[in-house]
Amino acid sequence: MNSRKKVLIGKTPFRLLFSRENILKKVNEFACRIVDNYKIIQTPPILLFVLTGGAYLGVDLSRALDELRFKHNIDTIRLKRYTDDEEGGPVRIVSLPGVSLGGRYVIVVEDLIDEGKTMNFLHSYLINLDYPPKKIEYCELYPKKWTRKCLLFLWVK
Repeated sequence: MNSRKKVLIGKTPFRLLFSRENILKKVNEFACRIVDNYKIIQTPPILLFVLTGGAYLGVDLSRALDELRFKHNIDTIRLKRYTDDEEGGPVRIVSLPGVSLGGRYVIVVEDLIDEGKTMNFLHSYLINLDYPPKKIEYCELYPKKWTRKCLLFLWVK
């Protein structure tokens, strides 16, 4: 984190939280951990990008895995909790992944987790599929609550 550097958007100064360099460093750490965790499986894991924010992290993560010559698949799911006025409401699925996640290793990629409501909804959805994933991991770049660190953690059914 860089608390001193300011960036201008229009004429308004903002404090830069993370440099591109720091983000890519964290993404490369995630990629190395994924390779270590999944090097012995037969079927490549699926990176499931939670749209739209998770797509940016997911693309960087997929590129880092490609550089490590690690086979993986990508897909997306779109969830919505916020309305146009930014009020949080019930989570709903806007679009589903294009492939079956049943029996697969799934790494959910999200840019930030605020209160955890969306990820709890997604986790419940995934484990209650008729044919659920074999293993689910969650990769988050930006912990909104500063009591947590950037993480890659495991939830297994």
